[in-house]
Amino acid sequence: MSSVVVNHVSDFLNWWGRELSGLVPSGWRVSRGGRGPATVISLGKSKLEVIEDRGRGVRVLATIDRGAEPWGPASLAVLDRLSVRPPVGLRVPLDTCFVRTLDIPAAARADALALATLDLERATPFRRPEVMTAVYVDATAKPIRGRIVLRQLVLKRAVVEDISAGLDARGLAVTRIDCWNGERTAALPLDFLLGDVDRTVAAGVGSSWLSRALALVTVASLAAALALVLIKHENALAVIGQETAAARSTASEIGQRIATSEAALAAADRLGVWRQSRPLGVEILAEVTRLLPDGTYLTEFNLDGDQLDLTGFATSAAPLLEAFERSGLFKDARFTTPFRLEPREDRERFSMRVRLRDAPGNASANADRQKG
Repeated sequence: MSSVVVNHVSDFLNWWGRELSGLVPSGWRVSRGGRGPATVISLGKSKLEVIEDRGRGVRVLATIDRGAEPWGPASLAVLDRLSVRPPVGLRVPLDTCFVRTLDIPAAARADALALATLDLERATPFRRPEVMTAVYVDATAKPIRGRIVLRQLVLKRAVVEDISAGLDARGLAVTRIDCWNGERTAALPLDFLLGDVDRTVAAGVGSSWLSRALALVTVASLAAALALVLIKHENALAVIGQETAAARSTASEIGQRIATSEAALAAADRLGVWRQSRPLGVEILAEVTRLLPDGTYLTEFNLDGDQLDLTGFATSAAPLLEAFERSGLFKDARFTTPFRLEPREDRERFSMRVRLRDAPGNASANADRQKG
């Protein structure tokens, strides 16, 4: 994750530096770039050469055999005898680079390196952390009018890592990495470090006042961008806090409504259970009226729970027990007192008690409870 963040920051710094340098007059940019170090170390497969390149040809100062060990301080001891002072440059053979040709609009010449770098990962298997890249305009090509032909060179970092570490250990800063032309007579007009922000900064490129000014502007811009991000973050947190408080209040109200609704539903359920467990009073009264024969009337009608007490007068009281037992609403019919004839009424006085039958659903529930 950290490497991804570093790559994004490197891309931003590289782009921002090119944008700012594009605002500087071309004469100033030329004076900033210079010709690079005069002392160049040319890499070979098994040896390297220390050469002097001042633009009028090269002169070999020394040759160092690599042997089986990497380029460490011991193998570079010959540089002390030559009194080599920083900065120094590295030059690699053309056959160590992957070379490809691109065709871009002439108006995009200032962004040639950026375009080539973006297209590199899209069109090739190379990945930025593993390689260094540089471009130059191919003056020998004949492009379509309004376009230019670029030559892009891709160099694996492993080719220069050992020698760069060895030179850094001796206090020799590498400020330029270029490539021989095909005839090994001169360097191609490119610098791999221009496309590598981290190495450029580490090598001290841009030591002039213009470089420092651009760096300060970049740092100030980054600080301003971070400040804006922090302000937006704080504002977003404040808004989220307000929305959270409102959401909690709404959730509390909804919770209270849900609790009230659940209580009402529970009451309705209890009422429904009670309604199913026993018939209504009017239904009981209607059934008693249906069962009592003609000439029978009641003086007392008392319903307590599932127990019904009846007192009254009947022409004949004995058949009442059988009538109530056959009813689908009553059970356990019995006389609570012996019935007797009342001469004044010319009827038998009776007192009886019956119980209500359980509803089908309630009977099943009672049976389940008894089994449990």
